[in-house]
Amino acid sequence: MKMFKSYDESDIERRLFRDSTQDGLMELLLGVSMVGLAAASASLLFTPLYIAPLAFGRHISEAIRRRYTYPRIGYVKLREEPTGRSVVGVLLYEFLVLTGTAAAFLLLFGDIANFRLWARWSPLIISALLLGLFLHLRGRSGSLRYLALASISVAAGFVLSVVNIDLTFPHLFGELGPGAVLYFLFVGAVMIVSGVARFAYFVSRSPVAPEEGA
Repeated sequence: MKMFKSYDESDIERRLFRDSTQDGLMELLLGVSMVGLAAASASLLFTPLYIAPLAFGRHISEAIRRRYTYPRIGYVKLREEPTGRSVVGVLLYEFLVLTGTAAAFLLLFGDIANFRLWARWSPLIISALLLGLFLHLRGRSGSLRYLALASISVAAGFVLSVVNIDLTFPHLFGELGPGAVLYFLFVGAVMIVSGVARFAYFVSRSPVAPEEGA
């Protein structure tokens, strides 16, 4: 009797998503935006560097993928998650993080209305908010690199919350103190390096597929 191997639909989706993001462009653009945000906290002249990847990231990545990615691995349109459910999930997660933070402040410091307290621990709070994104990407792709980025992010958030740094940034997240700005700068730089390294590795190891009939 001929046996047919059964496939798990969720496993197939994870493989497709992992393959579609193996070029590193996702973390590269997010990293550029984070570095741009940190730079704009020092000078508003860098604001476009922060906004452009967020506003036009999909168009930028699509243009690059048409040139470098799709000729190597082909093009597959992934099933998109329902927008409404995604937004609700993000808002619920952020609410839980902020509520948990407020409860921790009340328990440890007896105060949740002190802005300086929130500012002091803002790097760790921001890293906790971004943790949801990394875990979501880990779940969709099954890739360990998102767990590595999550670990670096949380570690940087903790260190920059604990260490007292005497710097001043006049704009954007500078009001939260230097820790938040340095967090975006450091984690953004890590993601840029990761994205560039993955893109270079992807291009070097994946030859362009020959055209049909060539």
